[in-house]
Amino acid sequence: MPDDKVGKGCILGGFVAFCSSVPYMMGFTASGVAKGSIAALIQSTIGNVAGGSLFAMAQSAAATTALGTAAPIVVAGAGAGAIVYGVYRLSQSKEIEKMEFEDRSSYMCYE
Repeated sequence: MPDDKVGKGCILGGFVAFCSSVPYMMGFTASGVAKGSIAALIQSTIGNVAGGSLFAMAQSAAATTALGTAAPIVVAGAGAGAIVYGVYRLSQSKEIEKMEFEDRSSYMCYE
């Protein structure tokens, strides 16, 4: 069976890239929590944010890294593209495997 490491790598890398954009899409930005976002809804339900909490860490990461800019949207798009390409590569390797099996089975002798 062919092992398509490129396909698997694309899927894994794409998944990681896509996941890195989730905080920005939820509303954690470099300038704070975006108004009307999921992050704003969460903050309104928890009230005062405790230091060291998951919410505080997400906001801190967004405020101090590129995660709080629009860059994650580009990364998410690239990640989604990588996932699609990886699935395509893996599906093609399965088709090749199937064709190779069918070719071998035509040469089998039956008694």
